[in-house]
Amino acid sequence: MPEDKSSDQLNLVKGCLSEFFEFNPPCSLRPASGDGFAIVNPWADPSIEFQLNENNVALIDCLNSLVLPPRFSALWHRDTRDFEVIWAPIPADSEFRDRRFEFAYKNKTYICEYTDASERLILIAEAHIAATPPTSTDFRNLGLLGGEFIKMASENFEWVPTSFWIRDFDYEDAYAVEFAQHLNFFMHYFDNGTPKILLHEESTGAESPVSVPRLRLSEFPPEIKSRQMDPYLLSVWHASVETSDPVRRFLYHYQIIEYAAFYYMRDDTSNAVKRILGAPSTHGNLDSAVARILELVAEDRSDPEHRIRSVIRRFVEPSTIWSIIESNRHFFTKPFEFDGGFKLSELIKENWTLDDFIAAWTPKLPDMIRRLRNALVHARETRETNVIAPTRSNMRLLRPWIALVEAMATEVIVNREIN
Repeated sequence: MPEDKSSDQLNLVKGCLSEFFEFNPPCSLRPASGDGFAIVNPWADPSIEFQLNENNVALIDCLNSLVLPPRFSALWHRDTRDFEVIWAPIPADSEFRDRRFEFAYKNKTYICEYTDASERLILIAEAHIAATPPTSTDFRNLGLLGGEFIKMASENFEWVPTSFWIRDFDYEDAYAVEFAQHLNFFMHYFDNGTPKILLHEESTGAESPVSVPRLRLSEFPPEIKSRQMDPYLLSVWHASVETSDPVRRFLYHYQIIEYAAFYYMRDDTSNAVKRILGAPSTHGNLDSAVARILELVAEDRSDPEHRIRSVIRRFVEPSTIWSIIESNRHFFTKPFEFDGGFKLSELIKENWTLDDFIAAWTPKLPDMIRRLRNALVHARETRETNVIAPTRSNMRLLRPWIALVEAMATEVIVNREIN
C-alpha cells in the first residue's frame, strides 16, 4: 500500500474498527510509515502502537471485542465479560497454572484463575510495536507474548503464555481499581510470592520540571575550607541524595532539620545554664538563678513546631530559598491538593518579590513543610484530616517541595557548624 494513503482508505479502516474506537476513545488511527495503518495510544499509552491493514479481519474482529483499560496491563472482553490481566509465559508445570479460587467482593463472588492467554491477546501482541523507549508500563507486557520470544519460550522451555483471569467481571474504571487493590491485598496476605495486578497511574500530560539554580555562588569557588561536620547529619544527607524515592528524600531532609532543631535548642539551653551557674552573683541569689534556669528548661521543652521554626529562622537564608521559589512560580502560586485529600494553600502570591517573601516566609514555610511531613508519615495526625496517598501524581506534586526542603536542610548543616 503506498504511503500517500487516501482518506477513503483511512475512513474504511476506521469504519471497520468503529466498535473499538467507541469503547476505547483515547485511541486513534493514522497511516503507517510503510504499508497499512497504525492504531496509536492504545490504553492511552503513547509507547505502543498496533499495526494492521484493512485485510486483517482477525485482528479487526479481535479489537472490536476489547476494551483496553488505561490503568491496567489487561483486556476486558466485552462479549464474555472476562477481565484478562496480561502476564507472561511461565512453565507448564508452574503451581500458578493450577491456582483457581473464588473472591467475594461487594456482594458478588468472582472466579479468579491463572490459565492460558487468550488468542486475542496473542494477536494484539504480535501486532504491537514500540513507539517510544520503554516507560513504566513496560509496553503492557506485550513484548513477552509476541514474535520470536514467545516461539522460543514455547518450543525450548515448554513455557505457556499465561494470563490471570477474573470471570464475569463488570468493568468500570473506578470499581476495577478498587477491586484490584483489595484482590492484591488478599492474594499477598495468603501468598507473599503471588504476582500482583499492576495499577498504572493516570496520565497527567506533560510535566513541568522543577528548576533549581545549579551554582550557589556566581561560579564554583577556587578554594573550599571544610570543617568537621556532624557524622549523623552527613549520613542522613547522603541517604537523601542517593534515594530515588521522593517520599524518602523529603523525609530524610526534614529529618536533618528536625535533628538540628532538637540539638540546637538543647545546646543553646545548656550554654545558657552554664553561664548562669558560673556567674559570680549566682551563689548569693540562688532563687533568681533557679527561676531563670527553670524558664530556660521550659523553653527547651517547647513544642516541635517552635523548634523547627527557630532553627530555620536561625540558619536558613531566605534569599537562597527564594531563588528556587522564583524559578518555580507556576508551582508555588497555586494551591496543592494531593490524592488522599491533603491540601496546602499557595506559598506565595503572583506579584511577590523577595521583600514580600522575607516578610512572610516564617512561620509560613516551616509550618507548611511540617504539615507535609505529618501527612506523609501519620495516617491520621490529630490536626490533619487527610493524608498524602502514595500515588505517582502525588510524587509529582511533592517534587517542588523536595527542592525547598533540600535547600533548607543543606543550609542548616552548613550554618549550624559556623554558629
